[in-house]
Amino acid sequence: ASAVPGAYILEASLLTSGSIYRWFTEQFYMGRSNDENPFAAADADATEAPAGANGLILLPYFKGSGSPDWNPLAKGSFLNLSLSTTRGDMIRAVLEGIAAELADNLNLIERLSSSVSSVKVSGGLTSFDLFNRIQADFFGKPVIRHKFKESTALGAWLNAAKTIGIYSSYDEAFSTAVLGTNPEIYNPDAQNTRTYKNFLNRRNKIRTLFEQADLYSLLSE
Repeated sequence: ASAVPGAYILEASLLTSGSIYRWFTEQFYMGRSNDENPFAAADADATEAPAGANGLILLPYFKGSGSPDWNPLAKGSFLNLSLSTTRGDMIRAVLEGIAAELADNLNLIERLSSSVSSVKVSGGLTSFDLFNRIQADFFGKPVIRHKFKESTALGAWLNAAKTIGIYSSYDEAFSTAVLGTNPEIYNPDAQNTRTYKNFLNRRNKIRTLFEQADLYSLLSE
């Protein structure tokens, strides 16, 4: 049940997301240069790599998989590595692997409820414009980021403001909170959306093969 009366929350869970990006950056970018920001270098490489990361796929199950599979034995995997794979391909694949999980869960939520016209995001990796563009391309829907990074705190304030009567509705309270600000809107790129649709088909077939062959159990032995 939602804090908003008469509404309900459908929640999907990713057990790792931005922590994978941090892990990869710390392992493969730290110490490259004393005067270089490793996260800025990782961001730049990810931005330069093409959509689809030259065929590289990341399964981001560094702490098992969350919804919809819920497999605690699942492991993180880079698939389709070759001698031509670059560090930029790998960091791009990290972002795409996370966005692919979000896209799968969004598709499931739509099947359980109704079609979603746009997706609002906040916190974590959403401070990175490229990740928001990748999300929009995977979803095939606009991604909207308001100025508020802490949506939980904003939600608590909206509830308090409505409950004690400062505003007559949640929409009015929210409109006041964002008054004078313009959200960032990331519209999907049609070509990238087609690329990522094929990506999701290949990835999900691979993930199914992992499950059917019980490869995660073998890796955990």
